[in-house]
This record gives sequence, structure tokens and C-alpha cells, in this order.
Amino acid sequence: MTGSIGVVLQGVDRREPGQGRGVLIQFRVVFHRAGSQGIKAQVHAGGRGKAGGVKLARSSEDAQKYAGDIVGMTLVSPQTGPEGKLVKKVLVEQGLAIAKELYLAI
Repeated sequence: MTGSIGVVLQGVDRREPGQGRGVLIQFRVVFHRAGSQGIKAQVHAGGRGKAGGVKLARSSEDAQKYAGDIVGMTLVSPQTGPEGKLVKKVLVEQGLAIAKELYLAI
């Protein structure tokens, strides 16, 4: 949809089902159509893209490789300080043509 505005709300204090209860949960992503996927480091800091924590995958093989590269890396950006932050998980999302990107806080 050209000209649309996308909104992403991030839950900072969200718990995954079973987390902290000794339950191992495996998450899988299935791509239903060809296209690009955004692979994004999930750390609470800005500047993730410039720090190498955001990649655009054109295939499921690329998505798997990029996710493996990003998880476990220490992401250093202006907001993390020189010690950086360890990336423990990634977000995989559909790639979209975005006309305008806006940030807001609630």
C-alpha cells in the first residue's frame, strides 16, 4: 500500500508464555509469499540499523543467516554506550514500502 503509515507498538515489559516457569518454547516463522523480510535486533536502544542490528532478507535462507548473525552479537550504538547490549532475540517482519516513518511515545 503506497503512501500508508505503519505503526509498531513495542511492549517493553511483556512476558512470553511459560517464561520463567521452566517451559521451553520454540518459535517458528513461516513465510507465505516471496518478498523481503526485516530482521531486527530486539534491544531497547535506538540506532540499531546503523549498528548492524537490522538486515533486509530477500529469502528464507538469508533471514535464517541474518538472524543467526544478529543473535549473540553485542550491539553498540550511541544509545547503548561503549559497552553495548547483548542481542538475545530478533523480530522478523514483512518488508514493506514505507512512505513516511514516524515515532511517537504514549
